[in-house]
Amino acid sequence: ARRRPRRLPPPSPALVERACRAVHALTGFQAHVAGRRLEVPFADDHELADLVEALEAAHHRAGGEMGDPGFEPGTSALSERRSNRLS
Repeated sequence: ARRRPRRLPPPSPALVERACRAVHALTGFQAHVAGRRLEVPFADDHELADLVEALEAAHHRAGGEMGDPGFEPGTSALSERRSNRLS
């Protein structure tokens, strides 16, 4: 007989509030928690690009590097796979 997966308890409301405030402070976007996921809705590619730029800027300010090691700057494994499929 199959066992049903155990349900995880909901996250702490105080922690959810902190996470949503932190996302808003970093990006200007409203976030919410759905189940065990932190979600940041966006309307279109333009808003997604704004969100990505805000996250990259925050990462850069924290001293991090963006992009996948081994790929040229500004590329990712996903964009590399897509371009390989087109070749």
